[in-house]
Amino acid sequence: MANLNYNNEQTKDRTIFQEWKDNGKDGWNKAFERVFHLFYHRAFVTCRLHCYDDATAEQLAVEAIYNAFLEIDGMMKSCQIEWRGEQAFSSFIWRRVSFRCLDEIRKLLREQ
Repeated sequence: MANLNYNNEQTKDRTIFQEWKDNGKDGWNKAFERVFHLFYHRAFVTCRLHCYDDATAEQLAVEAIYNAFLEIDGMMKSCQIEWRGEQAFSSFIWRRVSFRCLDEIRKLLREQ
């Protein structure tokens, strides 16, 4: 059963990576949509832990996902990263999203 989940994760990661890398604007849009749906709830919860209201947490989560996506996209275009399938691509994406969540929260706190 564990292998089945691992294969599903690998398939999901491979799909995201290939759409993102190979399919131009349409692939970029599909990959962003997948990444957004995969990580929005986790990003929202992360931001909500540090915010006073849902609307602010929602705004920060969306900005964090978008900024992380742009960061990874730039890294892919400049050949700074290449996913070979050994580790979960979704884990790498989540790390970038969580870093951006913390950046957005810090920025919010400095402005208050």
